[in-house]
Amino acid sequence: MELPEINLPQDYNYSATIEGVMINPHDNGVGATILSFSDEITGDLIVKVCAMIHDAQTDSYDVIRDLEAFSFKDIAYGRDFIKRLPTMSAIELMFMMNATVQH
Repeated sequence: MELPEINLPQDYNYSATIEGVMINPHDNGVGATILSFSDEITGDLIVKVCAMIHDAQTDSYDVIRDLEAFSFKDIAYGRDFIKRLPTMSAIELMFMMNATVQH
């Protein structure tokens, strides 16, 4: 499946990679995108899950806010997290959002 065009806010002052897109199957006007980038100071892999809405005029999606951000010192673990994220259960995601152990 080809990724739709995603428009990031201008105040995102980092170079992010779009890792994936999840469109609501019941309302294609809303969805989420998974972004990643490397923290310039720590080198950690930062993964952001962002809400987005469809712009019918441009047939693209605009990122409107961050929903959650994750930081991974272990880059391989972070990459695995990105792969698993679209199919994670809600419980697993809640555990990750409240994790006290940093990977």
